[in-house]
Amino acid sequence: MWAAFGINRPSGDRTAPYWRHVMVIDVYAAMEDGVWLYEPKTHTLQRYLSEDIRAATGLQDFVATAPLNLVYVAHGERMTDISPEERRLYASVDTGFIGQDVYLFCAFRRTRQRFSRCYRICLGSEGIFALWHLYGGHAGLFRFSKRYF
Repeated sequence: MWAAFGINRPSGDRTAPYWRHVMVIDVYAAMEDGVWLYEPKTHTLQRYLSEDIRAATGLQDFVATAPLNLVYVAHGERMTDISPEERRLYASVDTGFIGQDVYLFCAFRRTRQRFSRCYRICLGSEGIFALWHLYGGHAGLFRFSKRYF
């Protein structure tokens, strides 16, 4: 989780760059025992949902049984003075930076992983937002699945 978007400097800056120095991405861990929100300041996972919703995090069959699906939620309401299209663009770029950090960590650990941009599926689906209890202002959901540890 730290490699994804943890704090790596005394100033509070993160392991990945982000748009205009505004943190718009939250990282969630979807696992068999529920969904957990990563809290970088304390480097802890906080329970967000008790249900196993891994199957709803993507279209591929393997996501339902992957031990870990990282889900990146972009909060568009934190991006001011730009259009919705620009919010999606910058959220996608920030998520790409975070995903790259996770890939590098997994490559170092020699684990299998897969990164999917679920924006196309999830943005228009009120069902996925309702499942995550997310409403209004979100730029999209992005998912990373760790197939094997």
